[in-house]
Formats: sequence, C-alpha cells, structure tokens
Amino acid sequence: QIATSTQDEKYYIKLGDNFYNDKKYEEAIINYKRALALNDNNAVTYLKLGNLYKIKKNATLASENYQKAILINPKYADAWFNLGLVYAETQKYDDCIKCCQKVISLNPNYLYAYYALGLAYESKGLNDKAIESYQSFIKINTSDEKTNQALKNKIIELQKK
Repeated sequence: QIATSTQDEKYYIKLGDNFYNDKKYEEAIINYKRALALNDNNAVTYLKLGNLYKIKKNATLASENYQKAILINPKYADAWFNLGLVYAETQKYDDCIKCCQKVISLNPNYLYAYYALGLAYESKGLNDKAIESYQSFIKINTSDEKTNQALKNKIIELQKK
C-alpha cells in the first residue's frame, strides 16, 4: 500500500508538472493537491502550488503554500525567495527584506535575492542599502553584463538622490 501511495504521489506530481508546462494551471493545482493529499510533507510540491497561485495573482494562497514549504524545510531558499517576492508584490517590504536576508544567509550566491532586496530597500527610500544590495548583485553576476550595466546606471541615479 505504501509503494502504491508513493507511486500515486509521483504520478500526480508528474501530471501537475505537465499541466503546469502546458499552462493549464487549474489542472496542475488539482494534481498537486492530490499529491499533497497522499503526502503533505513535500516542500517542493508546496512550492509548485505556491508558484501557481502566484501566477494566478492570489497572494494569500501563494504565501500560505510557500510558508508550508518553509515549515517542512526551513532551509529551502527558493521558498523563502518566492515568499519574499509575494511580500514585495503586496508592498510588505519589511517582510520581503527579511525573506531576502534569510535567502542570502542560506545561500550567499543566490543572485536575485540581492536584486529583490535592493528593490525593497529602494521602495522604502533606503537608497544606501539598495545600492549596497545592487553592488552585491553585480559582484556575483559574472555572466550578464547588460543587467550589470543597467544596475550600475540605477546606482548612479540613486547616488544623486
């Protein structure tokens, strides 16, 4: 019975992934929920469900699912990051900052955590901290000179304020 349950869980996750990739989000949600009904201790599935709710612009359900993923795995940087993005989108910048800082503490090379952190600081008018975050992004980002140049220009603008 346990083997069947595990197989069923994997089946529903695979179905959910296929529906997600086909942009059939409602069907993906249904299948991820079926998988979680069989095993509610799967942080990755909660992350995927949160991502779907984020796509559907349901910040409440997105954040609930990211928080469930974090409860299962407190070191899950992607869940912390995506929760931070939801907070940023809902203008809860202090919460976004805390999440981005947590991501960076878990993975100092998590590039976009620095970018999101900079945006949150900038939104709060904390330009010096925003500049510092953008500089950290540039330092780590060795592959995308176009983005780095855009951030360098943003830093120049922030320094003028």
